[in-house]
Amino acid sequence: MIKIEAQTDFFERDRLIKESWEHNQKVIEEILEDVERRLGEGRTAIVIPLNINNKVCLKVYKKETETHKNPYHIRPENEENRLEELQGIGEDISVAVPKPYLVGEYGKLKFMMMEKVDGPNIREMIQNEEMIPEKFDLADFKSRVETFLERMHDKRIYHRDLHWENIMIDKKTGKIYVIDFGSSTSSFGGDESDIYMERTAADDVIYFEPDKKEFDKVYRALKNQILTNG
Repeated sequence: MIKIEAQTDFFERDRLIKESWEHNQKVIEEILEDVERRLGEGRTAIVIPLNINNKVCLKVYKKETETHKNPYHIRPENEENRLEELQGIGEDISVAVPKPYLVGEYGKLKFMMMEKVDGPNIREMIQNEEMIPEKFDLADFKSRVETFLERMHDKRIYHRDLHWENIMIDKKTGKIYVIDFGSSTSSFGGDESDIYMERTAADDVIYFEPDKKEFDKVYRALKNQILTNG
């Protein structure tokens, strides 16, 4: 049985999403049961679209246990908090993060129901030129994402996993979405190198790529693709 841990204001305010959830519990349980079988030992999360409402998806996470300690383990409640904190900070430049709706658990899984982005990620755009939205402006894209990162960092939030699959573009509106804050962190000061370094329970050290450096790699790859195909 699904156990709800938290519901956000976005869920309470959106009548259609709330009704979709309430009227389709059995379907959602069947989806979660199937995902529980599919999440293998090497994976910590998977995103599943929900056909009951094409505006939402489920991000499903494997629960961390005492016998399964993964230093990259994603905690859905942390990601939900990050998404709520960042709502609206890029509204004037049309950059956003998905809206979180609710967090719950089912068997060995935890999950978050969240806004689904209708469009390609940057990897898909690089690999398939036809996915590049019409009237796409590369310089404008770079400026908007960099401004969003500055504002995010001003709030002491750091993504730490800003690869080309974690930036998406809505194919209808052109809005940019930064997604997947499962590895993100917040800081109240200190050296930036500490922000991008994390010590595990086993005393191993994980080094994350700085957000701006990671985005620069994404931008250069996209720029090369556009210039190559002219």
